[in-house]
Amino acid sequence: TAGGEPERLLNGIETCRPALSPDGNWVLYYSGTGNTNDPLRLLLSPIDGSQPPRQIDAADILKRRLYDWSADGTSIIYANRVNDVDNFWRQPIDGGTPVRLTNFESDWIYWFGVSRTSGNIVASRGSESTDAVLIEGNF
Repeated sequence: TAGGEPERLLNGIETCRPALSPDGNWVLYYSGTGNTNDPLRLLLSPIDGSQPPRQIDAADILKRRLYDWSADGTSIIYANRVNDVDNFWRQPIDGGTPVRLTNFESDWIYWFGVSRTSGNIVASRGSESTDAVLIEGNF
């Protein structure tokens, strides 16, 4: 596009990790700090501001805060960690039961994206390890 003046979409709401729906009509984002007085919330707002934000039931999604829209715009694809292993899940926007998409047996998901044309997921996965080493000697 040619660009233009920026336009505030969500006046007065602190937002994090906005994701624009494939049709460009909705923005999904989380808000809040996670403390008792300001819990994390996953919100869905129309891009034109015609409706107030709608909260999505998202306890599992907000654990990792790694999410994207499905290619068809009907679901949220997200990474969920259970027993120190991440897998992909799909949560319908209109509610319903989340569906597990992968059955990884190890590793974490660091970042991912969903193709808008094929629905394929590209992801960065791996593991972390730490060691404590004592080196003795007169250097």
